[in-house]
Amino acid sequence: YYQPFEAAIDAGAGAIMCSYNKVNNTPACGNHDLLTRDLREKMKFKGFVMSDWGATHSTALSAGLDMDMPGFDRFYSFQAVSGAKEQLPLNDSVRRILASMYHLRLDEGDAGCVPPMCMHQLAEELRTPKHVQLAEDIASKAVIMLKNERDVLPLNSSKVRKLGVIGSAADSSYQSLWKVMKGMPEGDVYSGGGSGHIHGSNHHLTTVLEAIVKRAKSEGVEVLSANTTFRHENTRPLGMLKMEADVL
Repeated sequence: YYQPFEAAIDAGAGAIMCSYNKVNNTPACGNHDLLTRDLREKMKFKGFVMSDWGATHSTALSAGLDMDMPGFDRFYSFQAVSGAKEQLPLNDSVRRILASMYHLRLDEGDAGCVPPMCMHQLAEELRTPKHVQLAEDIASKAVIMLKNERDVLPLNSSKVRKLGVIGSAADSSYQSLWKVMKGMPEGDVYSGGGSGHIHGSNHHLTTVLEAIVKRAKSEGVEVLSANTTFRHENTRPLGMLKMEADVL
């Protein structure tokens, strides 16, 4: 699990976020072994650590948690962090936060929007051919086949004449950026919701069903679908599709 973090640190990351879960029965955002021993001492991370939203369970400055987000709880109140035993780690935390801000020049000019008032920025078109190719390469290399009963894959077009595709994810579109929940975008099958949501344009989207239909057509294979988000020319009730299709 450490390699992606090590790569981010080597690339100059100024901040790292700790998660909600426990590690060895200690919350990640209060885990000295993770945040100090491994992150700072072994990986030589010089930036600051912030909690995920609501992931703080204690005043954990001495464990290595520098910033509590969103900061509404009692754990990082003035009273909590001003105790005598927290003074030294508090100064270290402030130093790390300010150093990262100045290193990235966040003190210069407009700091940008403040969530959740960032909808127009989230809707900006940032695609480039290089990014599209990289995303395609990563997606293709990340595919893992968990089971291949009776060696059904790769499909043989001389034996498979009808292919069944089932489920709403097969032809789902991007969720509207303006459909929000608690001030944050809702997720879709392509990206989770909340502050980490990545909005895509349906103008650029090729759904799984569209891609399968295109590839199958080149091999003379008919594609049937069931329980999809939208109705298509070859949409069938699920029971009928199971009887017609050679492979689901």
